[in-house]
Amino acid sequence: MKNLVLYASRNNTTEETVLRIKSHANDPIDIYKISETGDLNLSLYSHIYIGTGIYGGRLPYSVTSYVKKNKVVLRQKPVTFFIHGLDSQDKYTKIVDQGVSRYLEGNPYESIYLGGKLDISAQSFIIKMILIEIANKNHFDPNNADTRKEEAISELIKRF
Repeated sequence: MKNLVLYASRNNTTEETVLRIKSHANDPIDIYKISETGDLNLSLYSHIYIGTGIYGGRLPYSVTSYVKKNKVVLRQKPVTFFIHGLDSQDKYTKIVDQGVSRYLEGNPYESIYLGGKLDISAQSFIIKMILIEIANKNHFDPNNADTRKEEAISELIKRF
């Protein structure tokens, strides 16, 4: 059986990672934006990967609602979330748990933090202020907001 990669990407960071997975995959995989899955039969896949960024301290609604809608099948499959964000791994693991753990009871899903990237100049004033605060807290330049962890991304890609 094939692996499945589902993703949601607002600022293209997650989509960039998915395209890298696709270009380096040794085995066949199917890739879909979560918003374009339709009635995808998840039982046909051996492992399901879900990629997303964190926005406003939460998983996107499209991700949590997809997991909720498909919880019966997802509880029976290995599930790995790969997360992009500018803050810390501990914080994002907790955000994933808050968003999906109640739907995946009994399934020890995995979360992989990949760091993040964002063009702050394209954001609204409020988002810029939040990102500047995160940048200051984590000691990186808010005008060059790129905290991606290349080693973690490479390790994820090797799974395919």
